[in-house]
Amino acid sequence: MFARMNTFTKITVIIVMLLVPILAVYIYSNQTSIRVVEEQLIQSNFNRLSFFLRQMDNISEQIWRSSYLMLEDPDAIRMQNQAMDNRTLVSLLSRQAVVEDLEKLRTSLPWDVELTIYAPETELVVTTTRKRDYDFSYFESNYSLQWSYRLLNLNGENEAYMVRHMTKPFAMEMNQEAMGLILEVAVPEREIANLLEQLRADGPGEPIFYHMDYGAVGSPSAKAEQLASYEELLRTVVLQDQGHEIVEIGRIAYLMNYARSETLNWYLIDMIPLESIMQPIEHTMLLFYLTVALLLCIGLVCASLLYRNVQMPIHRLTRGVQRLRRGEYAFRLTGKIPDEFAYLFSEFNVMSSEIQTLIEKVYVEQINVRKAKLRQLQAQINPHFLYNNFNFIQSMAQMDNKEAVIAFTQHLSHYYRYTTRMGDGLTTLREELSLVQSYLEIHKMQMERLAYDVDVDEALMSASFPPLLLQPVVENAVVHGIENRLGDGYIRIRGEQTAQGFQLIVEDNGKGMTPMELRRQSQQLLQDSMEEEGCGLRNVHQRLQHMFDPRSGLALAESPFGGLRVTLQVVLPKE
Repeated sequence: MFARMNTFTKITVIIVMLLVPILAVYIYSNQTSIRVVEEQLIQSNFNRLSFFLRQMDNISEQIWRSSYLMLEDPDAIRMQNQAMDNRTLVSLLSRQAVVEDLEKLRTSLPWDVELTIYAPETELVVTTTRKRDYDFSYFESNYSLQWSYRLLNLNGENEAYMVRHMTKPFAMEMNQEAMGLILEVAVPEREIANLLEQLRADGPGEPIFYHMDYGAVGSPSAKAEQLASYEELLRTVVLQDQGHEIVEIGRIAYLMNYARSETLNWYLIDMIPLESIMQPIEHTMLLFYLTVALLLCIGLVCASLLYRNVQMPIHRLTRGVQRLRRGEYAFRLTGKIPDEFAYLFSEFNVMSSEIQTLIEKVYVEQINVRKAKLRQLQAQINPHFLYNNFNFIQSMAQMDNKEAVIAFTQHLSHYYRYTTRMGDGLTTLREELSLVQSYLEIHKMQMERLAYDVDVDEALMSASFPPLLLQPVVENAVVHGIENRLGDGYIRIRGEQTAQGFQLIVEDNGKGMTPMELRRQSQQLLQDSMEEEGCGLRNVHQRLQHMFDPRSGLALAESPFGGLRVTLQVVLPKE
């Protein structure tokens, strides 16, 4: 059945078959995403509450610990002296000093708090608030070692405070005769409300501070009736130390996250309407379904047009390019084609014809250039070597050193026998090393201070190698390295296999190069110059790249013996 359908119908069926599982997967993933979002939201909100609660606990402990130090203040301790009263100058000065210390402490604290120090024995009071009176009966009825919630009368108006007391020495209960100084720290409710306002601005919910005995404290912007409804609900809920619940108030579902303050013993609760969380997700899901339906219709229309007017011509062009890549340069595009692709098909045919012509020309030209360049590079090396040897022969003849002349001519004849018999342009590494040893023996006869070592793996001796490729490097070490320094000269030639081929290393203890000269010489290796001067190492580098893989070549570095280290890196081409 499917095989009998035309191409357009097949594409339509395939699109539908693809969309159906996509929709099924999306519905499943959407439900999973909703659960994940809810869990992440609960965890994120709980982390925010915990962090905020820790900040409140830290601030309250900071206030308490900083304030408690006032009980050790010498002026405050002096208030317990029976000789002190409100009329003496000393008493006034001491109390003034305590007031100043309390004001300084108050300004340094993160919350706007009220601080009071009371001496029961002398009934002296120092406080930062001047709106109310203190006596022993007040402390006797309100004394609390933990933070408590109090309504304090200020100028005839009640204002809510979080209050905590402490004595020095410490006392669990009030005793006017045996009790020392009493410290009272009072944090106004508005400070808690302001912090809740900050928390409210950072999230979607309504944060409240709740205690089952004292009720709920909300942010300044919280509505009174809403706060009352929250408080009414919380009276019916059993709260653990921390957790979350889905609750309903007035047919509106809320996500309630809560955590208890270990210091203040109040609950920080955040009420988030679930509608504000789920509405964007539901809206996105509906929008997705509508978009999929619309895309399905548009996709069917576009698929037909694209397949007929674009896909088929592109497919033909692609097949043409693939045939060109395989070397079928005589291939041409024919047949009926849309107007939009007529120009491309015509230019493709013209391009194929031109490529066929150019490749034939370039291929022949490259072969001729390669042969000419190799011949030119070989010609640059041979005269340079010959001129140097003539100078040595002349020097030995002038010294009437017949044995040296005989040995030199024997080595020289060995060299020219070696070069003139090369027919295919390649030799073995063993024969190339034999030539280099003859060359070094000639210099060793002239310079008794010259010594050399050859250490090459036996497995490399039969490897194919271009002739006269190693000799210029050794000659460079002798002429520019050993001859330009006093003392014994030493040259070491090593050969070893590598992962990609093999390498020959020529090291000497000669004059060497400065870092700047070394960099300049390394850059010259990369230049494609035909200048005769200073081209020995560059010719070797270029010949290595021509004869082997382009990654082959020379590498220059400082020798551990003090001179120059030249590495001939041979990368064998992949079969």
